[in-house]
Amino acid sequence: MHKYRYLSQAKFMEFAHRGGAESDICENTLQAFKAAFDVGFRNFELDIRASSDGYVFVCHDNNLKRLLDQNLYLSRLRARDIRKLRLYGNQSIPLLSEVLEEFPEAQLNIDAKAWSVVNPLCKVISATHSYDRICITSFNDFRTNLIVRKLDQPVCFGLGVYGVSYLYLNFLLNRKQRFKAGCVQLPTQSLGIELLTPEFIRFAQECDLRVHAWTINDRDTINQLIKAGVDGIMTDRCNLLKSVLTEQGIWQQSF
Repeated sequence: MHKYRYLSQAKFMEFAHRGGAESDICENTLQAFKAAFDVGFRNFELDIRASSDGYVFVCHDNNLKRLLDQNLYLSRLRARDIRKLRLYGNQSIPLLSEVLEEFPEAQLNIDAKAWSVVNPLCKVISATHSYDRICITSFNDFRTNLIVRKLDQPVCFGLGVYGVSYLYLNFLLNRKQRFKAGCVQLPTQSLGIELLTPEFIRFAQECDLRVHAWTINDRDTINQLIKAGVDGIMTDRCNLLKSVLTEQGIWQQSF
């Protein structure tokens, strides 16, 4: 049993990145998460931001131009106005509380995209008592740590940029450390450095960190990472990842 229940539900964790992207369904919507859930995914990766009046919405971009072709900033809009927006014609930007309620069997890997979402997020987590169902992540370690400190119960969280740098430095020095974080989530490479080597993965695991790879959308890389020993993979291609995990004999629903 891992120190965080979030990481104890499955030997290998499959993550639907923003719900996946294999159809005309918009990312980070209830429809996207429903599609991933129907495939059998029980771990969703999603992004959150706060409206101007402090509601937590599931959305990657602050500027909604990529999704709506309009220069609208989510952080400047009130919740009631965000609720009126339609993506791909008929899909809406959901509240985090809606995702938690709609998918009670799912776990959420939550990327807090802005400082303004810190307090509203803590309120949602406390109100829904979803401590064991979530993992808090951010590129900014200080933001993640503030969220964790503000909560009245422990929650799983991942290392940000500084934490990853510190972990990698200790790897180079062969100096094992203990981390309060539960996981490290990484791309295969950064700044020309191959990160997810078998040696680094094993070192991170010996530091009591689970290793999750993002965002992996091709069969060969999925197979290479499984062989290298990662504990989970985030993908846009849910059916492909399920197919490979089934072939490898490690597919299982988390709950």
